[in-house]
Amino acid sequence: MNPTTDWAIADAFRCLENGDLDGFFEHFDDDVEWTVMGSHPLAGTYRGKEALRGGPFLPLNRDIEEGAEVRVRHQLICGRRAVIEAETVPSDYLRKTAPYRYCWVLELEEGRIVRGRAYVDAALILKMLS
Repeated sequence: MNPTTDWAIADAFRCLENGDLDGFFEHFDDDVEWTVMGSHPLAGTYRGKEALRGGPFLPLNRDIEEGAEVRVRHQLICGRRAVIEAETVPSDYLRKTAPYRYCWVLELEEGRIVRGRAYVDAALILKMLS
């Protein structure tokens, strides 16, 4: 159990569940390295908070701004690492997709997310982007 990691993860995802994207991204290191696994258009490695926000998080940002809800379903925190399973439930306005689920494997240093790997449903990502 690591109180700094536990608190940082809880606070970050409380922000995300409340639609506070700025608060969520405050928990990321400026030089974060984030890899979206797969072969869809958002797959790849992103370096830096701004690249992350403007790249793979763009659909999530848009959905949250339109009223979608993020719900953390499961979390496992062990030392400096955390595994988060979450889902985004689109608002009535965004019903072109069903709720989509994803899993993030995170590494933290001094309470900030420094690395992440995202596992997502590639078919659903393609539908969201269309």
